[in-house]
Amino acid sequence: MTADVELWSIPRCFEGRPVVILAGGSSLTIEQVRYVRARHDAGRCAVIAINRSWELAPWSDWLWAADSGRFWLWETGSIRLRQDVDAMDFEATKITLASDESPAPAKANLPVLAEQGVRILWHPGSEWHTGLSRDPTMVRGNNGGYQSINAAALAGGNPIITLGLQARGKHWHKGWPIGQPSYEAEGALDPSGMVRKHRAAIEWGGRELELGWFGAPEDARRCEAHYRNRMASTDDPPSSHLQSYYIPNFATMLPDLEDMGTRVIQSTPNSAIKVFENLPLEEALP
Repeated sequence: MTADVELWSIPRCFEGRPVVILAGGSSLTIEQVRYVRARHDAGRCAVIAINRSWELAPWSDWLWAADSGRFWLWETGSIRLRQDVDAMDFEATKITLASDESPAPAKANLPVLAEQGVRILWHPGSEWHTGLSRDPTMVRGNNGGYQSINAAALAGGNPIITLGLQARGKHWHKGWPIGQPSYEAEGALDPSGMVRKHRAAIEWGGRELELGWFGAPEDARRCEAHYRNRMASTDDPPSSHLQSYYIPNFATMLPDLEDMGTRVIQSTPNSAIKVFENLPLEEALP
């Protein structure tokens, strides 16, 4: 296993209840969130917020943020990008994933997250991007929408209703950097043997955000441009990736859903994922 952390076992905490998944697609609206909250407050559904959607719904039952590096490094603690928001302030169940295929910063962050009460599930890697896991300590899928459907089914949720699951490369929020900040210190050697003496930093949120030190000045400037452009954009990722790698996998969970007796309803307008039953939110969750 990638880190010496205890895996969580998903309880059957949503048994027989509708579960609404709030994904990050640009179709997710405040009106939808308010509608869901009224039903949640009345005890008529459970809610899973994916990544930054917890900011719209801090009352959700789960915060699903699978990336133990990128999301949790950029959204919590002293280096977070926005000083007014800290995902650790989410009061209910916080969940991330461990995998042997995760980058080094994500693996290193797992024990820190575990100490702060984040629940950790296992993901065996790229060969587990299809179908559904029946083991409550692990999930399948290559994106948060897919994975959270798997987790909601393991928790007994039925039906599972998706909002903001567009798979069209647009989010309701600004993006955060694709890569990790470089924590290599000034004076260390980069992979080519050059001394890291060129600092990369950008202005963000009224303060300077240090991105790391690089051996070549052009590498420092390239890093700055990458983060500056990435954080100002809602495009993630390119449509070719979505079409070839992301969208087709959803169809592979259908036999498992049928076998588990779990219904998935797509209430996301104009979603590129066409394999689920489509209903307006008001019909899916009256």
